[in-house]
Amino acid sequence: MSAAYELAKLRALRILPQPLDRTERDALRDAALLAGRGLVDVSLPDGSAAVVLSWPDGHEPVVLSEASRSATSTVQLVLAACLRSCWPDPDAPPYPGVAATEEQVLTALEGLETPSAEPEESSRNGRYRARKSALRVLRACAFLQPDAGDGVVRLGPAVALWTPAEVAELRREHHVLPGRPEERT
Repeated sequence: MSAAYELAKLRALRILPQPLDRTERDALRDAALLAGRGLVDVSLPDGSAAVVLSWPDGHEPVVLSEASRSATSTVQLVLAACLRSCWPDPDAPPYPGVAATEEQVLTALEGLETPSAEPEESSRNGRYRARKSALRVLRACAFLQPDAGDGVVRLGPAVALWTPAEVAELRREHHVLPGRPEERT
């Protein structure tokens, strides 16, 4: 297949298995460079090699670099719970992390509720719906893998593009990310 086709496919899917043939890999890298982009080599959960499109340092679109900072507080909290659930060992690279269930992620957020004047049941249902919606937003922004319909959460390719400084900061603060109730001590 042509490098232009593979580049278009990579743009659409956000992550592709790394071409095994060196010539194809070099052609894809050259096509990305011509488009003002780069390739980042990552590992998939099964250990196989993949590539993700990146932006040259300092040239990331503002919308991408600020996506997690301008998100609603619910989306930020759900991302934090996903990180803690899918990245249990801060000494390991955050991507690809491990799989977690949606229920593990949502349970990690229990206890973070603020008192409300709403009836308990109504308030709980509203939080649950908002957090499920936040999972959809995070999947759409590639912070999480697309929903496979199996109730499993996996970190997405946008996490693989975090800078070493961002990952170092997350490692320092890993202990304050919302975890499962048994992890909160």
